[in-house]
Amino acid sequence: RAEPALKPGAFYGGNVDVPLSKVGEAEALAAARLIAADYGAQIGTIWSSPMKRARFGARAVGTALASAAETWSPPLPVEEFEAFREIDRGPIGTGWTDLTPEEIEARDGPDAIWRCANEQTLGAWRE
Repeated sequence: RAEPALKPGAFYGGNVDVPLSKVGEAEALAAARLIAADYGAQIGTIWSSPMKRARFGARAVGTALASAAETWSPPLPVEEFEAFREIDRGPIGTGWTDLTPEEIEARDGPDAIWRCANEQTLGAWRE
Protein backbone atom coordinates (compact mmCIF):
# COMPACT_ATOMS: atom_id res chain seq x y z
CA ARG A 1 0.00 0.00 0.00
CA ALA A 2 1.62 3.21 -1.15
CA GLU A 3 1.44 6.49 0.76
CA PRO A 4 -1.45 8.84 -0.14
CA ALA A 5 -0.96 12.59 -0.62
CA LEU A 6 -2.12 13.56 2.88
CA LYS A 7 -0.43 14.82 6.01
CA PRO A 8 1.37 12.04 7.95
CA GLY A 9 -1.02 9.83 9.91
CA ALA A 10 -4.12 11.36 8.33
CA PHE A 11 -7.20 9.34 7.56
CA TYR A 12 -8.89 9.04 4.20
CA GLY A 13 -12.22 7.34 3.87
CA GLY A 14 -12.46 4.55 1.41
CA ASN A 15 -13.73 5.84 -1.89
CA VAL A 16 -12.36 9.38 -1.44
CA ASP A 17 -10.17 9.72 -4.53
CA VAL A 18 -6.89 10.73 -2.90
CA PRO A 19 -3.82 10.55 -5.15
CA LEU A 20 -0.48 9.15 -4.07
CA SER A 21 2.20 11.36 -2.55
CA LYS A 22 5.64 11.54 -4.19
CA VAL A 23 6.78 8.89 -1.68
CA GLY A 24 3.72 6.80 -2.56
CA GLU A 25 4.48 7.09 -6.27
CA ALA A 26 8.06 5.91 -5.62
CA GLU A 27 6.72 3.00 -3.54
CA ALA A 28 4.28 2.03 -6.30
CA LEU A 29 7.03 2.18 -8.96
CA ALA A 30 9.32 -0.01 -6.81
CA ALA A 31 6.50 -2.51 -6.24
CA ALA A 32 5.78 -2.54 -9.98
CA ARG A 33 9.40 -3.39 -10.77
CA LEU A 34 9.31 -6.26 -8.26
CA ILE A 35 6.04 -7.57 -9.71
CA ALA A 36 7.46 -7.42 -13.23
CA ALA A 37 10.67 -9.22 -12.18
CA ASP A 38 8.91 -11.96 -10.20
CA TYR A 39 5.66 -12.50 -12.13
CA GLY A 40 6.08 -10.78 -15.50
CA ALA A 41 5.57 -13.80 -17.72
CA GLN A 42 2.42 -14.78 -15.83
CA ILE A 43 0.58 -11.46 -16.20
CA GLY A 44 -1.61 -10.96 -19.23
CA THR A 45 -4.19 -8.49 -17.93
CA ILE A 46 -4.07 -5.67 -15.41
CA TRP A 47 -7.26 -4.74 -13.58
CA SER A 48 -7.60 -1.64 -11.43
CA SER A 49 -10.03 0.29 -9.32
CA PRO A 50 -10.92 3.63 -10.92
CA MET A 51 -9.24 5.40 -7.97
CA LYS A 52 -6.26 7.64 -8.91
CA ARG A 53 -3.88 5.86 -6.55
CA ALA A 54 -4.84 2.42 -7.87
CA ARG A 55 -4.63 3.51 -11.51
CA PHE A 56 -1.15 4.94 -10.93
CA GLY A 57 0.08 1.61 -9.53
CA ALA A 58 -1.62 -0.42 -12.26
CA ARG A 59 -0.11 1.72 -15.03
CA ALA A 60 3.29 1.43 -13.32
CA VAL A 61 2.99 -2.37 -13.45
CA GLY A 62 2.08 -2.26 -17.14
CA THR A 63 5.08 -0.06 -17.90
CA ALA A 64 7.44 -2.17 -15.78
CA LEU A 65 6.28 -5.34 -17.55
CA ALA A 66 7.00 -3.77 -20.94
CA SER A 67 10.44 -2.63 -19.76
CA ALA A 68 11.28 -6.09 -18.41
CA ALA A 69 10.27 -7.88 -21.61
CA GLU A 70 13.07 -9.42 -23.66
CA THR A 71 11.74 -7.78 -26.81
CA TRP A 72 10.06 -4.41 -27.07
CA SER A 73 6.39 -4.39 -26.24
CA PRO A 74 3.97 -1.61 -25.36
CA PRO A 75 2.78 -1.32 -21.76
CA LEU A 76 -0.12 -3.61 -20.94
CA PRO A 77 -3.38 -1.69 -20.91
CA VAL A 78 -5.16 -1.22 -17.60
CA GLU A 79 -8.78 -2.33 -17.38
CA GLU A 80 -10.72 -0.30 -14.82
CA PHE A 81 -13.38 -2.18 -12.91
CA GLU A 82 -15.88 -0.16 -10.85
CA ALA A 83 -16.46 -3.06 -8.46
CA PHE A 84 -12.86 -2.63 -7.27
CA ARG A 85 -13.64 0.88 -5.97
CA GLU A 86 -13.06 1.06 -2.24
CA ILE A 87 -15.92 0.88 0.23
CA ASP A 88 -18.03 4.01 0.68
CA ARG A 89 -17.87 4.98 4.32
CA GLY A 90 -20.39 7.77 3.77
CA PRO A 91 -20.16 11.14 5.51
CA ILE A 92 -17.93 9.74 8.24
CA GLY A 93 -15.23 8.75 5.75
CA THR A 94 -15.39 11.84 3.58
CA GLY A 95 -15.64 14.14 6.61
CA TRP A 96 -12.43 12.77 8.05
CA THR A 97 -10.22 13.04 4.97
CA ASP A 98 -6.85 14.55 5.88
CA LEU A 99 -7.58 14.55 9.63
CA THR A 100 -5.43 12.61 12.09
CA PRO A 101 -7.06 10.30 14.65
CA GLU A 102 -6.31 12.92 17.31
CA GLU A 103 -8.09 15.63 15.30
CA ILE A 104 -11.08 13.33 14.73
CA GLU A 105 -11.27 12.53 18.45
CA ALA A 106 -11.06 16.22 19.40
CA ARG A 107 -13.82 17.14 16.96
CA ASP A 108 -16.14 14.11 17.10
CA GLY A 109 -15.50 12.43 20.46
CA PRO A 110 -13.23 9.74 21.90
CA ASP A 111 -14.87 6.76 20.17
CA ALA A 112 -15.67 8.44 16.86
CA ILE A 113 -13.34 6.22 14.84
CA TRP A 114 -15.17 3.14 16.11
CA ARG A 115 -18.67 4.32 15.14
CA CYS A 116 -20.50 2.62 12.31
CA ALA A 117 -21.92 4.64 9.43
CA ASN A 118 -25.23 4.94 11.31
CA GLU A 119 -23.39 6.66 14.19
CA GLN A 120 -23.64 3.62 16.45
CA THR A 121 -20.59 3.37 18.68
CA LEU A 122 -18.58 0.19 19.06
CA GLY A 123 -19.52 0.13 22.75
CA ALA A 124 -23.24 0.34 21.95
CA TRP A 125 -22.85 -2.40 19.36
CA ARG A 126 -21.19 -4.66 21.92
CA GLU A 127 -24.05 -4.13 24.38
